[in-house]
Amino acid sequence: MVDQERLARVFKALGDETRLRLVTELATRGEVTCGEFATMCACSNSALTYHQRVLSDAGLIAVRRAGQFRVLTLRRETLEDALPGFLARLTSRGAGDTPPPVADAAGLAQALHL
Repeated sequence: MVDQERLARVFKALGDETRLRLVTELATRGEVTCGEFATMCACSNSALTYHQRVLSDAGLIAVRRAGQFRVLTLRRETLEDALPGFLARLTSRGAGDTPPPVADAAGLAQALHL
C-alpha cells in the first residue's frame, strides 16, 4: 500500500503538463538524455533541473551518468505501486496525443479514468 505522503508527491509530479509529457515519453522510449528533455520541453536549465528534481523526489525517475550525458529512466514500479494501470492508460493514447491539461491531482485521476 502506498502512503498518503508518497502518493501526494506522485500526484504533484504528474500534475504538471511538462513532467507528464516527460513521463509519457519515458514510458514509450525507456530513457531520454537531459538534452533531449530540454529540447522536448523548450525550458531553461533551471526549469529542467526543477522538473527533474520533482520527478526524482517522487521516485518516478532515476538519473544515471553515461559519459558526459545524464540519462533519465522511468521507475515503472513506483507508478504501478501508486497508480496500478496508469502506464498502460498513458501509453495507450494515439501517437502524438497530448495528455489533457490538468490543474490538480483530482483532475489528473479523472482525466485518466482512475
